[in-house]
Amino acid sequence: MEEAKKMDERKRSRGKKQLRGRNLWIFRLLLLLSAAGILLFGSLFLKEYREYRAADQEYASLREHIEVGTESGETEESTEKAESGESERPELKIDYAALQKVNPDFSAVLYFPALDLRYPIAAGKDNEDYMHRSFEGKSNAAGSIFLDAAASKDYSDLNTFVFGHNMKNGSMFGKLKLLLKDPELASSNPYLYLCRPDGIRKYRIFSYFVTDVEDAVYQDVTEADYESYVERSLKRSAAPEQAETGIDFTEKPKLLTLSTCSGPGSAGKRLLVQAALVEQWQEGDAQ
Repeated sequence: MEEAKKMDERKRSRGKKQLRGRNLWIFRLLLLLSAAGILLFGSLFLKEYREYRAADQEYASLREHIEVGTESGETEESTEKAESGESERPELKIDYAALQKVNPDFSAVLYFPALDLRYPIAAGKDNEDYMHRSFEGKSNAAGSIFLDAAASKDYSDLNTFVFGHNMKNGSMFGKLKLLLKDPELASSNPYLYLCRPDGIRKYRIFSYFVTDVEDAVYQDVTEADYESYVERSLKRSAAPEQAETGIDFTEKPKLLTLSTCSGPGSAGKRLLVQAALVEQWQEGDAQ
């Protein structure tokens, strides 16, 4: 009887030791997995930081070829001209040859004063070319601002799409979301400019809204459905007051649509900013 008790105690003791050993093994495994997770997260964070930094440095260098004059902001003189209906050409000094030398796919410069947005636009063979490739051709998550591959390279379509990433640090098209937070940005200065060697085109924002990536707004606009297309966009605008633009849409002015991701993880949502051509200056026109 006494011997049986001793055997039971030895079994229980061995069981406890095995359990402690198993728990210790599980603890060590969890510790190892946690350390691996921290290292992975850290490496991904470092990679993202380095890419952000590299992109910022590259585009800061490119901005040296896209200089804005001191008179390009809103001044008393420019305000008086706007109120009188007299338009003012933006004070820009762009070295088109230098940008073309950096990248033969250079298409135009996009200038959006309200957001201090100045970027060269690349035109790739397809919409994947510059999704994760910088203007200088380097692999980078920030990618480039790029023209829709299906669009006419001279921006002569009824509606032309230009794409860019919604970067967390506000670079690329990351600042577009500020329009949703502060509608006053667009209402106080609703113009953006498309600059090419042959001249500058001035567009007025008439609508911006968040939609799905599969939305019909991405379909080609034809002469027949132009007015209905614009009407739908006006109704969907996050800032209805932008509808009071004075734009004569019966003349079917060319449209320019900026498109970027919207929301956490993109989630299939897109933020669109739509503008209509209201004026253009040919190269050599008096400023």
